[in-house]
Amino acid sequence: MADSQQMQGRRSGASSRTQRAGQAPHVEPDHNSHGQSIASWTAVAVVMLGALTMAIAVVIAAAWLFVVGAVIAVLGGITGKVLSAMGFGVSGHPGH
Repeated sequence: MADSQQMQGRRSGASSRTQRAGQAPHVEPDHNSHGQSIASWTAVAVVMLGALTMAIAVVIAAAWLFVVGAVIAVLGGITGKVLSAMGFGVSGHPGH
């Protein structure tokens, strides 16, 4: 009998860690517009172009081309932020 009580205590202890008594389970909100904007797609495209340039530079062993690819990738992130600030982001409002 003591063994079954210990097993039952273990099971109830494990479930209490994942969900507190009287509380609903935590559910993340939906992100219907996650990344669906001109700013994000442009930033991803430019960063991917920079990554491709860096990959080609590694294959042909050209350090200068690798640096050019790194600069392109950084400019991609900056481009996304600028476009988002101009109102082409998810919110559609300048500065958000």
